[in-house]
Amino acid sequence: MSKKKSVFLIISSLLLILLSLGVAYALNLYSQFQHVDLDASDEDLGITAGTQVDTGTDITNIALFGVDTRSDSFTGNSDSIMILSVDKQHNKIKLTSVLRDSLVQVDGYGYTKITEAYGLGGPTLAIKTLNQNFQLDIRDYATINFAGMAEIIDAVGGVTINVSSAEIDMLNGLAAQMAASLGKPAPAKVTQPGPQILNGLQAVSYSRIRKVDNPDGSWGDYGRTDRQRAVMEQLFEKAMHMSPTQYPAFIQSILPYVETSLDIGEILNLATIFSRDNIVFEQACVPSTEYTINAGYSYNGKSNVYYNLDYAAGLIHSFIYDDIPSETYIAQNTPPMTGPLDSSTASAKGSSASSSQKTTSSSKTTTNQTAPSSSSTNKASSSVAASSSSPSSAPASSAATSSSGNNSSGSESNLVDTGTSKTE
Repeated sequence: MSKKKSVFLIISSLLLILLSLGVAYALNLYSQFQHVDLDASDEDLGITAGTQVDTGTDITNIALFGVDTRSDSFTGNSDSIMILSVDKQHNKIKLTSVLRDSLVQVDGYGYTKITEAYGLGGPTLAIKTLNQNFQLDIRDYATINFAGMAEIIDAVGGVTINVSSAEIDMLNGLAAQMAASLGKPAPAKVTQPGPQILNGLQAVSYSRIRKVDNPDGSWGDYGRTDRQRAVMEQLFEKAMHMSPTQYPAFIQSILPYVETSLDIGEILNLATIFSRDNIVFEQACVPSTEYTINAGYSYNGKSNVYYNLDYAAGLIHSFIYDDIPSETYIAQNTPPMTGPLDSSTASAKGSSASSSQKTTSSSKTTTNQTAPSSSSTNKASSSVAASSSSPSSAPASSAATSSSGNNSSGSESNLVDTGTSKTE
């Protein structure tokens, strides 16, 4: 998972524990938190009457963003996008990652990468984009920047990551680059593959790698998201097993780097799930390779990840509300191989990701644009299929083409050759 997501989970659990040290102390720490009142209506956030929501307080969704800035600001594109679901009904914490290069419709800007929504309109537009494209009911968010994530990882003593031989050079290059941008000395280089403790700069750099295969073969934005989740899971485990005496210093190290719309009461209410036994932590990624139509879809001069948004919405709803793993949903619902632009963009029809992009979806064929219904997805499929809030029409001039080339615009592109980073 990465920078963005971990923060809210950790803050929620730690604030709960801090209550044992004294409510006054917890409130004093929270006063250092960078709270932002969104002051946005449901319409502003893209929540419509047809959107499926939890009728009680059992399931709460929060957007988690990691902004691609190395300063102490919370502006710029969201390099990481996740949906944190505190599921008290099933006693689970769920994390849904959305690939930053996903081609979605952003209100007022047409079709573009979902990563750009945050830079174009801040957290309000970023939340609205998630809600409109995936028919969700998100009303709150938490954002962290890269510099903050490194500090947080250092505060728990680093995280253990299994680094492959292929990842070493890119990790070291990105770590040196990030250190220079922050005015810090470069960390020691990783010299050997295998499980090892990475410090903050190293772990954040590891989570940004996208042009090297993971040990399991995932590549590109898929590989980066996998790395982010690995870092997040390790960070979560380290935080939950810290000594209570370490929490005050740990939380104080987090606060300057986190911005959120949640207030103290909301955080403490959500944090009550951590008082339960046997909490399960589950993750999903949108899209997976099984329903990616094209992982290098060229649109308006940019390489995007192209997939059926209605199908993805059905999968997300099933995972969050019906507690159905994404793998099960995919097995029970044949993924459509047409997307939102196919109806009006002839050049997009029939395009599929090339084998070099590590996708496996080219063998699947269907013309159904709406997520298929399933008896096991009682709430998700019906509400998503019926909803009209998801953008479905393409612009009159789409300028979309099919591309089988790999996306060359990631944060670490050209780093090995030039030592510089290029961010879209």
